[in-house]
Amino acid sequence: MAYGKSTTSSVISCNVSWKRTINAETLVGILAGKISPEGWQAHLETFFNEQPEQIIIGTMKENDLSMAQLVKIFEALPKVFQGKNFKEISAHG
Repeated sequence: MAYGKSTTSSVISCNVSWKRTINAETLVGILAGKISPEGWQAHLETFFNEQPEQIIIGTMKENDLSMAQLVKIFEALPKVFQGKNFKEISAHG
């Protein structure tokens, strides 16, 4: 499957600090609730807390994801990973 620019940017950003790399299929599968986030929490923390709003929204649009789906995954993360970036995005998105 071909992924869009926002999804590709998300994957690149999620992998910057980590030896283990997540691919677009896994990231989108986790965000859609089809793949367990277990083992990928650090990558998800990076996605939710370090991505600009336009990349998060772009990733949602490119993959037909709803804000509710992302909020569910975000809220399942340990509290220490729940930074204000995504909280602000989801509050008005």
